[in-house]
Amino acid sequence: MKKMVKKSKELKKRGWTIGVKIFVVCFGLSMCFSVFSFADEGVSSAFSFLKIGKGAKPVSMGEAYTALANDVNAVYWNPGGLGEIKKQEVMASYLKYVVDINSGYFGYVLPLSRGGLGIGVTYLDYGKIESTTEEDPTGENTAYYRPYDISAVIGYGRKINEKISLGVNLKGICENIDGYTAQGVAIDLGMLYDLPVEDLILGFTVKNLGVQTKAFIEEKHDLPLVCNLGLGYMLLSNSFRLGLDLSQPEEGDFGVNVGGEYIWREMVSLRLGYKSAGEDLKTGSSKDGLTGFGIGLGVNMKVYYLDYAFVPFNELGDTHRVSIGMKWGGARVEDKSFRLSKERK
Repeated sequence: MKKMVKKSKELKKRGWTIGVKIFVVCFGLSMCFSVFSFADEGVSSAFSFLKIGKGAKPVSMGEAYTALANDVNAVYWNPGGLGEIKKQEVMASYLKYVVDINSGYFGYVLPLSRGGLGIGVTYLDYGKIESTTEEDPTGENTAYYRPYDISAVIGYGRKINEKISLGVNLKGICENIDGYTAQGVAIDLGMLYDLPVEDLILGFTVKNLGVQTKAFIEEKHDLPLVCNLGLGYMLLSNSFRLGLDLSQPEEGDFGVNVGGEYIWREMVSLRLGYKSAGEDLKTGSSKDGLTGFGIGLGVNMKVYYLDYAFVPFNELGDTHRVSIGMKWGGARVEDKSFRLSKERK
């Protein structure tokens, strides 16, 4: 019996050590990629739509969700959170974006004995655009075309021990503009770590580590690499949640995101957040006051829920997101590899 307890402690210690090493390596790699990717300010990024946040809940909280992602939103915000999934969940989200841009997102997560699987699909439509030619530079006498973007993600997260969860996403990306297509592949890396302070969680992600495999014509570009380091804190028996993120987008400037959620009687959620990157949208107009803020509301009805987020973009207009989803429990799907390892013991 003592040998089994000792072995269990050794495995947990080993898992913790591995997790920390991976964390350090991921952070170091992300910094290296950042230096090389941002060294040339004239180089633009491909697939910029990957930076548009998914899900009404995280966006209304100022996108401060790196350390709070333990639901279906983990597929986009932190694949490490897939290791914390307790229930199956499905979500569909619609975004009314600026300048007639619309986007849809579908996500699903499946819990396993020591982790979880997740999938996510994004479709973004830029609306009707007039075709222009040398003979018709204004596009008045030609047909329309509809540019669109698509990305598909599959992710897996696993608990290394009681404190650490690690995850990885694999994503395929495609853009189409008037019959011309560009394609790419990328991975996301994520981690959640329970800090020694009770109910305080550390989150870390590196998103869009990949390459553009096919250009529209000839020139290829880097993907929009993003690194996030976040803290999440639970209060009042998890009825009040706070998030803080430090983000390094492709421009190379660190941004700060902060947000919170208050859940009343497990029925109604009130959310508020702020994203410092919104400062870049200020123009000195009367609309500057709300720039960078996000406001949201959630309604929970047993296994179903409805979320809404409002985020103003100053002179560009206001954005609206609506997410509907369902969570359900039941028997957890057994992770075969973990079951076999237990049988060997």
